[in-house]
Amino acid sequence: MILKSYLQSVNRQLALRTRNLPVVPPRGASEPLPPVITLSRQSGAGARSVARELLGLLEEKPGAAGWIIFDEMVAASMLGGELPGDHEEMRDYLEEAQVNDFQAYLGELFGLHPPIQDLFEKTRHAIEKLAEKGRVIFVGRGATQVVGRRPGAFHFRLVADDATRRQRLAEFYHLGPKDAEAYLKRKDTQRADYLKRYFEADPADTAPYHAVLNTGLLTTRQAAEMIAGVVRGAKQVK
Repeated sequence: MILKSYLQSVNRQLALRTRNLPVVPPRGASEPLPPVITLSRQSGAGARSVARELLGLLEEKPGAAGWIIFDEMVAASMLGGELPGDHEEMRDYLEEAQVNDFQAYLGELFGLHPPIQDLFEKTRHAIEKLAEKGRVIFVGRGATQVVGRRPGAFHFRLVADDATRRQRLAEFYHLGPKDAEAYLKRKDTQRADYLKRYFEADPADTAPYHAVLNTGLLTTRQAAEMIAGVVRGAKQVK
């Protein structure tokens, strides 16, 4: 019930933000763009926890309320309102590269799922529109590549050592050591394939990011504070 209420609240905010969006001012305009943050992450790096902590920090500044988090759960909730299947099923289908080309073909052929390309395009469109408005923390979804070098955009990569990631996944999903290891390897492969397939990008390439943070060495709070410090310290940000 709490999750459902949260998703309903986020969807209302998303609906308001994607309606009558203002024209984005060109580079060099006197009015700075509201910031946008993308968090690329390894599985088990704690990106959702960092995003929640970061949202709280950013909204501490007077007049800075209204930040939202956009992750696969919110994306699934948005698309679930117009596409077949419930939110849980849609979230699983949306998760980076969960299906290969043959599985996607069968799902589309028998009406089990909408075309995977359609879901990708809808998600990308939502990211683009929300980025125009600003004050969004994107978690995954290839948002770093979609948003790109937009003024006021800040890109971060969250990583951790394998042992830390395995432990977190085992605790979160109640997995044994072998299952956690298999899950970790599968998710790393899926996310790398997703970026390569749709953006011809490599997650190991650190060039797109303002910083790469190791959450195996940093606490959730420390990682969030470092990101907030970069965003607040930028001259072009309100």
